[in-house]
Amino acid sequence: ASRLKINRRKSELFYMGQTQGKALRLASLIACKVGSFPTKYLDLPLSVKTPSKNDWKGLIQKLQSKIDGWQTKLLSRGGRLILVNAVLTNLPLYYLFVFKAPRWVTKRIESLRRDFFWNSGNNTAGRTQHPRCRHDEPSLTNKVGVKTLYDALAAADPDHS
Repeated sequence: ASRLKINRRKSELFYMGQTQGKALRLASLIACKVGSFPTKYLDLPLSVKTPSKNDWKGLIQKLQSKIDGWQTKLLSRGGRLILVNAVLTNLPLYYLFVFKAPRWVTKRIESLRRDFFWNSGNNTAGRTQHPRCRHDEPSLTNKVGVKTLYDALAAADPDHS
């Protein structure tokens, strides 16, 4: 058995119902505080409203800062493949499960992932070194092992639309 324990001082209950008294009763039952929206979870803003353009830009900047921190010139194509699938796919997945992203967001994330894989993170005016690499061509990405965001969402939750 694990010796991990819940830190009740850091835990909060976020209640989506209309009855505030019920939130207080539930929080006292599990010995934590009642949280309120908007808040941040995993450094991403959560709200009862649809994310703003700035919220989406924050996610994109977070991905870009990850890429900027990696010494991509020293990575093999296999190393870049692992980072694309493990980090640049999984980092936005939580947010994409919760909110339906506008098309420009998914296109930009796919562009960052594609440029990192093919061009070592250098966006050369939107052109990739691989002449057949297009974001709407899943057969090519499957051939080299790069998961698309859509494929990752579908694999994690087949009912997600």
